[in-house]
Amino acid sequence: VDFSNVSDSTDSLIINFVKTTVSCEEISKETRNDKTLKVVYDCLSNGSDFPDTEEFVPFKNCRLRFNIEGGLIIRDGRVVIPKVLRDKLLDVLHGEHVGINKTKSLARSYIWWHNIDRDIESKIKSCRSCQSYGNNPVKVPIHSWDNPNGPWDRLHIDFAGPINGVMFFIIVDAFSKWPEVFLMKETTSLHCIRVLESLFSRFGLPLQIVSDNGPQFISKEFSSFLQTYCISHSLTAPYKPATNGEAERFVQTLKNFLKVAAGNCTYNELQSLVSSFLLTYRTTPHAATHFTPSELLFKRTIRNVLDLVKPRIGHSRNIGSYPSVEVRSFQVGDRVMRRCYGKDVRWIEGTVVSILGKLHYLVRSGNRLIKCHIDQLKHCGSKMATDPYELCEHINGEMIPETGVAAPGSDLEAGRREAQVSSGRGGVNAENRRPKRTKKPPSRLNL
Repeated sequence: VDFSNVSDSTDSLIINFVKTTVSCEEISKETRNDKTLKVVYDCLSNGSDFPDTEEFVPFKNCRLRFNIEGGLIIRDGRVVIPKVLRDKLLDVLHGEHVGINKTKSLARSYIWWHNIDRDIESKIKSCRSCQSYGNNPVKVPIHSWDNPNGPWDRLHIDFAGPINGVMFFIIVDAFSKWPEVFLMKETTSLHCIRVLESLFSRFGLPLQIVSDNGPQFISKEFSSFLQTYCISHSLTAPYKPATNGEAERFVQTLKNFLKVAAGNCTYNELQSLVSSFLLTYRTTPHAATHFTPSELLFKRTIRNVLDLVKPRIGHSRNIGSYPSVEVRSFQVGDRVMRRCYGKDVRWIEGTVVSILGKLHYLVRSGNRLIKCHIDQLKHCGSKMATDPYELCEHINGEMIPETGVAAPGSDLEAGRREAQVSSGRGGVNAENRRPKRTKKPPSRLNL
């Protein structure tokens, strides 16, 4: 590709992308002709020592990293290039003008010679095209904030937007990099104060707040609000947003996300997108701290959707860390008083016939079996039930609901009859213990 005739008022610039290639056969041939590499090749092949001269020092100091493959000298998987081919390969590496760092990274995957990084830097710095169209140099930091002593000591606040008619109030904690984003249709001082009051009620009061010179931040109401809570307020220099870099950087991150995901979202859809984005951001290690914001703020990593792919191991609660409380218990056959609801009598006597769990029991009260929580039971003397009939209600795992009675013909009813016979209470008396019902003839409509 040739960009020619690119002219301006002072000069004409031509950028040529190099399309030349170098084959391994050519490198192998020139290796034999290179004065230094020929000796290195022979020493590696024969296992002899390198000469004690300065030009062989780079090979002698790390001899084990070199070997011979296919007639080429290889260093850690990279081909050692003879001197006559180095300029040609530099042109190949720099053909797309990708910059110093990317060119070095590309070279480290394929080729090597002594001081190759220095030669790449010299090549690119002398390239007229790269110097004319390169990026701005790194700015010298004018102001550096002191590192906060802990989380929520210093907050950086700013506004982003409008996006889809909505402004975004952004708060970033300088220590943990924890962000908070509030969607606002109005950005007055009063609305900002209401948001901060809600935020402070959850995380506490910060020591310092940093903001730009927006009208809502320099108003008398906002200053009075911060003075009430003894919060220091620092304003950035006009037209120098980099001073509030913590908030400005997150503003850029949020805007890039919304450009891709927001589209023509409604207010509720936009709120949902921001919430999902914040969850991911707060559980991702930050480039500056190498920890997630939630770890530095809460001393733990909050759960996100990716935690579903991992089994929960080692998350059982340590019961020993809580004060032990003695829990009442009952045994089968204990006489108890059962809480009665919806009647004049609050407590009714019953007998425990089965233990259903740590806190649940099956209690027989009259001709009914009722499942009761331990809070609904209390002791009623120490007498133990000895009547077999009283303990037979749970035969075959069947139980009667609180408002029901054993159905005729059921296993529970059969067990009751067996218990009655074994205790000498069979015959008529057994039948009399069944609930009575009134039988009425059916009422038919005769047409």
